Amino acid sequence: MKLGVFGSRSLGSKKVYERLKEEILRLREKEDIEMIVTAGEIRGVCKLARRAAQELKIPILLFFYDYERFQGGAFEHRSKMIINNSDFFLVVHDGYSQGTSNEVEMLEKEGKPYKYIKIEKENSSYKLDEKLPDFDWDGIMGSLGGDGNG
Repeated sequence: MKLGVFGSRSLGSKKVYERLKEEILRLREKEDIEMIVTAGEIRGVCKLARRAAQELKIPILLFFYDYERFQGGAFEHRSKMIINNSDFFLVVHDGYSQGTSNEVEMLEKEGKPYKYIKIEKENSSYKLDEKLPDFDWDGIMGSLGGDGNG
């Protein structure tokens, strides 16, 4: 299964990370997760998904918005690419984020299965996604035998 992950940028705490990782592990007990598919540049849930993929040694496919080609529709296009390349979705929402709400509508329109997880936005100054670096690209490329330059 290719697991797509969408979620609110406001949710980046350790508590959210642990919940997301728990859900991924629960899914992995039932079915092999071939890869995690998510957005490559945003913080919050998507960054936590990238971290979980790295920690759990699950391959990851990242999509980035292309403002030059799609201008006002760049974010929607990125979401469509994630939807088209995933079989099942975890959606972690603060209940307010319009972008995540739009992605849920897109999933329903496409008839894609998903699990919706609502987590209240925390009033915490500590966010795991701000404290942890994203990927160690040099380490990853070194372990693959590449130099990171294509």
